[in-house]
Amino acid sequence: MSVESTPEPEVSPAPPASAVAGTVAKPAPGKVPRKWNPPPPKQLSTGMMVLIIAGAVVLVGIVAVLAMQIGAPEPEAMVPKLAAEFTDPINSYSIRPPVGWVIEDRHDKSNIFIKGPKEPGLSPFIVSSLDIAPGSLSSYLQLHKGRIEAEEKTVQWISEDTGESIDGCVNTARLEYECDFEMSPGSGKFRIRALQYIMEDKPRFYRVTCFVTASLYEKYLPKFEACARSFRRQPLPRVNAGGFK
Repeated sequence: MSVESTPEPEVSPAPPASAVAGTVAKPAPGKVPRKWNPPPPKQLSTGMMVLIIAGAVVLVGIVAVLAMQIGAPEPEAMVPKLAAEFTDPINSYSIRPPVGWVIEDRHDKSNIFIKGPKEPGLSPFIVSSLDIAPGSLSSYLQLHKGRIEAEEKTVQWISEDTGESIDGCVNTARLEYECDFEMSPGSGKFRIRALQYIMEDKPRFYRVTCFVTASLYEKYLPKFEACARSFRRQPLPRVNAGGFK
């Protein structure tokens, strides 16, 4: 009777300890593990340092230029150039229109019209006027605003200031208002905005009034203000009394 030997079970080799998650391979007995030291950082050469610094300076300069360009006002917002002085010998004052604008003296002995470029709606224009009236600036303003309200039923007052001086006229008013406007009957109304300076020189009251379509007001405001502030009184003509100088 033959005896069959029973085969021994096969034992799979154990995986290395480093392959098992959460385990660390142990060094062989008697051996001290070596510590890993990172290599020292490479020192930059002088030439490379100069290039880095120069690049940083250039980058800062570019950023500064872009910031200035972004923050810089548009050309219309800058102080505009004005043309040569125009003098009204009848009413004894002068004013400088914006460059390229046209002066129309209608010889009505009261008003001078300064016309700007063509625009949709109402093109910008400026009217300088002289009014003779009794009283002070405050009383004149009350009457003047009353006249405007009577003529323009849709008027809306935007602002009123009296802290500015033009040509030495300490009592100067600055008004802003809007109203509806129609170029011709039946053509349709649209909104316009006005800027007006009134200078007191008793008994004379000078007015510089600027008009344009309301949507274009901010575009032309710098030119309106520059033109109005160029106003200058001229010496009054000598008046002969009884034929004697």
